[in-house]
Amino acid sequence: MKSCPFCREKIDDEAIKCLYCLTSLTSIGDVSAIAIRTIGPTRVIYSFDRDLIRSAKVAALIVACFCVIGVLLYLYGFNVKQPGPAKDQVVYVVDQGLLRFVKFAGGVLAVFVTVGLFLYGFNLKELAKEAREIADSTQVLYRQATNAIDEIRKAKDSVARDRAESEQMLKETQESITSTKMQQELI
Repeated sequence: MKSCPFCREKIDDEAIKCLYCLTSLTSIGDVSAIAIRTIGPTRVIYSFDRDLIRSAKVAALIVACFCVIGVLLYLYGFNVKQPGPAKDQVVYVVDQGLLRFVKFAGGVLAVFVTVGLFLYGFNLKELAKEAREIADSTQVLYRQATNAIDEIRKAKDSVARDRAESEQMLKETQESITSTKMQQELI
């Protein structure tokens, strides 16, 4: 049994996460404390997780990009001048308020999707690992298919050789039979 360096509770030696304060015990030296507060016999350390900070920065950057794109689309995106309608085209009149609402709703949806992906798990490392596994299994299957094709080609060549040999033997047998018949007729 060892004690957690943060909450001082007793935990198993093999534990990688404290059951009481839920802190990771794998990289204790990497965590830097912001503030320490002492209340009675327990000591509470406030700390931050650097991976969480990095993820929050990336999420904030993505949300900011979506917001900028939404604002740009809202202001300038659909104001491109297009040539007038041809004689056989139908012209539909759409309310400008409806277009603005659709642009705004698209931006809000993009923000919600980004926040949802951040909060509920879009782990790029796991996706990359799964993609590598799929690529490796595809390569193995490709090698097996190539080997099977080579074996089929070899078997086909072997059958063709055997057929040619048997046809040659059949011709020789027929020639020997005809020569034997001719010799018997002459006698």
